[in-house]
Amino acid sequence: MKLIYTTMNISRLDPFIEILEKRSFSSYQIVEQVQGRQFTGDPRMNTSVWPGHNSIVYIQCESENAEKLLEIIREMNRGLINESERILAMTFTCDDFVYQEDEGDNQ
Repeated sequence: MKLIYTTMNISRLDPFIEILEKRSFSSYQIVEQVQGRQFTGDPRMNTSVWPGHNSIVYIQCESENAEKLLEIIREMNRGLINESERILAMTFTCDDFVYQEDEGDNQ
């Protein structure tokens, strides 16, 4: 199991969610109105000097699906017009994952 952390300019959020839905990534969480700065592009601090904000999307998936999603993100980043629209993504291995207890386990 992998956890994929992504952060992006809000202009990229809707197209990204459409990809998740189209590719059957069914477990994700969105954190909106995140202030921050990535390695490239302008900061997004939601101020008059640095307007706008980012969004974070956390995706939980199997390892092989994580690799597929990372390749999709790489392709999205290759087609950028504005450097501030780059999607940052990183993966984490999930050592433990609890959502539903195994059948027969009442603890």
